[in-house]
Amino acid sequence: MGKKDLVGFKGMRRRILATVVLLFLLTLAAVVGGVVSIARSGAWGFYEKSLIHSLKALAGELECRGLDQAGLQRLFHRLEKEAGSAYRYYVVGQADKILFATPGSIDPERLLQQGRKLVSNRSEGLRREASMGRHRGLLAAVRLPQQAWLVLFLDAEQLRRMRRRGALLIAGILALGLLGVALTLTRQIITPLLQGFRQLTEAIRRYAAGEKGFTPPRLSGGVGTEEFGEIFAEFNRMAETIDRLEEQRRQQEEKERVLLAQLAHDINTPMAILRAHAENLVEFAETLPEKRRRKPHTEILAQSVYIQALVDDLLTLASARTAALTCQPEPVLLDELFDAIVDTFQPLVAADGVVILAEGKGLTAWADPLRTRQILTNLVKNAVIHGRDDLSLVEISAASHSPEEVVITVRDDGPGIAAAELETIFEPFARGRDRRERGWGLGLTIVRMLARLQGGDCRCRNPGRGALFEVRLPARAPVIGLAAVLRN
Repeated sequence: MGKKDLVGFKGMRRRILATVVLLFLLTLAAVVGGVVSIARSGAWGFYEKSLIHSLKALAGELECRGLDQAGLQRLFHRLEKEAGSAYRYYVVGQADKILFATPGSIDPERLLQQGRKLVSNRSEGLRREASMGRHRGLLAAVRLPQQAWLVLFLDAEQLRRMRRRGALLIAGILALGLLGVALTLTRQIITPLLQGFRQLTEAIRRYAAGEKGFTPPRLSGGVGTEEFGEIFAEFNRMAETIDRLEEQRRQQEEKERVLLAQLAHDINTPMAILRAHAENLVEFAETLPEKRRRKPHTEILAQSVYIQALVDDLLTLASARTAALTCQPEPVLLDELFDAIVDTFQPLVAADGVVILAEGKGLTAWADPLRTRQILTNLVKNAVIHGRDDLSLVEISAASHSPEEVVITVRDDGPGIAAAELETIFEPFARGRDRRERGWGLGLTIVRMLARLQGGDCRCRNPGRGALFEVRLPARAPVIGLAAVLRN
């Protein structure tokens, strides 16, 4: 998938961010709701700045209603009922006469006296740290007409209790808000994700059980729908790739099975020929003239060379598959190597009118002698097979286009190779349109593999008539290797 995000979870991240913002807003709303609820319940009472104004408003109402006992009782009874307060104490009095006092543990006469002292020559007063016996709190007072006073005492301990209850109320509201957000989060994010993972797990299980060609179901909605849709698409592409590779593997195994059967036949045929000629020589060698004995000897040699080349290819292929294929490069004089190849093949093909010409030009390659001989054996064998039916010519030559490289060419005069097959003929088990060659399509694969193993390469081209194979090999030891030897 390259640099592309694996399943595109950016959309999911945006939804989660939106959910976090929603959580914050709900929490803020819960806090505001808690504050408003507590304020309405009277837990916070009167703030200091508004306390005097509240008392003055109440004083104005008293002035309008009058200071008769019945009116005072109704007014403060309504106030207590509305506020539901247990920590506020009111006293209304004239001089030392108590007109009204809120029932409770506070001494009304003392409270009136403290209020009168607080206002003295002023119209109102406020004391934050007031003491009324064992009670401590906030004291406020205002002057009324007719030489009367209205005094309010707020019990600090009761106020703290109410504030703790308010804090618990806020915590409860926040907990409910968070629970609602958690349920929303679960419904909108977690549930679709779990559903997607369950479906993906089911798809993997079905695929592992061997079920092919199915499409995992998509999510019905919610966070993660698009993302899991991409996951399922990638899963299907992965499954298709695995199926395609599995099909290629089965085809390769079938091809190898057929080729192994052909290999058994290709080995059995020369072995039968060898056995027949050997039995004839054992039985009739003494009676056969010299010229007639040469032919079975030549045939035995040809079949032996063919079997040896086939075995070398098999061993090379096995070594390559087990990563045990190695080479031991050393200076190789190409003239000597070419002469050995000609000496091997010329007696075998002379009767068919094939001529092999070789010229090394005194060049030297830095290569493994056995691997390089195996390369030339495969190339010359192919050139002999694909040459002209009449007088055929196979040319082996060497050239040096740079001090670092030597080029070995093997050329035949046959029909050549189709342009579309110039690269595919190097693939394993590939065989050209000309099926005269015995074998199983590994010769040229091994040629290129051995050339690259030695630091070179092999290419093929059509020079006009016939086919020409170029094997490029190093002309001398790599400089890096020499430097490493010197450092050691």
